[in-house]
Amino acid sequence: MIVGIKLLFALLLLMGFYKLIDTLTIFKASPYSSKSLKFAFTLKVIAGALLFLIYTHYYSDRSTADIFKYYDDGEILYSSTKSHPLDLIKIIAGVENQYLKEQHLNKMSYWYRPYDHGLRNDNRIVIRINALLHVISFGNYFIHALIFIFLSFLGLFYLARLFYAVSGSKIKSYFAAFLIPSVFFWTSGVLKEALLIFALGLFCWSIFKLATSFSWSVLMLAILAFLLLFSIKIYVLVAILPAILFWFLWMRFKILWKASFLFLILGFLCYASVIVLFPTIDLVSLLVAKQHDFIRLSLEFNAGSAIQMDYLEENIGSILKSIPLALVHVFTLPWLYHVKSWLYLGPLVENLFLLASCLVSIYFFQKPSKSGVQFLVFAAIFIFTLFTIIGLSTPVIGALVRYKIPALPFLFFSLFYGINLRAMPLRISQDKRIIWIRKYL
Repeated sequence: MIVGIKLLFALLLLMGFYKLIDTLTIFKASPYSSKSLKFAFTLKVIAGALLFLIYTHYYSDRSTADIFKYYDDGEILYSSTKSHPLDLIKIIAGVENQYLKEQHLNKMSYWYRPYDHGLRNDNRIVIRINALLHVISFGNYFIHALIFIFLSFLGLFYLARLFYAVSGSKIKSYFAAFLIPSVFFWTSGVLKEALLIFALGLFCWSIFKLATSFSWSVLMLAILAFLLLFSIKIYVLVAILPAILFWFLWMRFKILWKASFLFLILGFLCYASVIVLFPTIDLVSLLVAKQHDFIRLSLEFNAGSAIQMDYLEENIGSILKSIPLALVHVFTLPWLYHVKSWLYLGPLVENLFLLASCLVSIYFFQKPSKSGVQFLVFAAIFIFTLFTIIGLSTPVIGALVRYKIPALPFLFFSLFYGINLRAMPLRISQDKRIIWIRKYL
């Protein structure tokens, strides 16, 4: 009875989200039809339902299930502070003292991590958001899941708009943003990935808009997205900042040498500022420590998808030597013999599709426009920087698949962008189904 009531309220919220897609100006003013946007959102809702079923029946240990652990900790935090609302406000604001630890924070399972290197704990932002959502959800998990799904849908929507602005192709931008299996699947639950893709899409779109015409409202959105990225996955922010700064300067100043000169100056100033303001931070040591901790955890929990990885040493030579194999792992894993459960079939097929897209883009190559070149350079810097960080530090295939999600829309779109659809055989380009898809989008 109670589950039925919860599902009813979730269904009402779902109908509300469909109504928003039909009526909000940001959707109506986009190049995509409301039907195609609702289809993309429906796919994410279905993926969210599958995630719920998988982590309820397949991985039945709720205490370690990713889609439940941040929700459960959020519920604990909300319940613990229910009679002390000021304590909740303090915790949301980032206050942490001995009293709050003893009364509230120590009750949660994931507020503190077993290994801490002084980096921002990205578990906490997800727990805080879930605690706040409990105020309006009354403990209805499905409400939380739908809100996370809609936020990630918004992030993908802004990426789709960005891709369309670069390519002018609805079919390429729509497929790259909404139809990459790993992306729409793993961003459809109460997970960090949902918030991450929301922040990433908002951040990239805002920077693109600022490069073309300044607006205070867009600047505020960019700052909000920046802070959210900083709180969720700081390594993604570290990977995208150099790329997006160079892209922004190139778009603003048009001329490559001017953009490069300013980029080098700003990059040096940023590096010097970090050294002065945070003298104890050593990026090499942090990367090495994270890798060592991850290897220890994979051994401790006997991770089934662990791969052989040599321990990094705290010197640049060791890192540079390991980069080629790290990139091979991120771009190609899992391989066929790694498939020990059906969950690995999706990433395997996705990698094969990536290879096929690469071959098609070479065979039907289309020379990019100047704005296209600017975007492709930005995407390449971001993809290779993020994949290098992930490949060097992650010895578990399951984690690799999820960690590379932020770069996948950019990777697939870069390949799709290079395909000249008009050069393809008429039986393909003029196929009735392709024509229908173009009209539907």
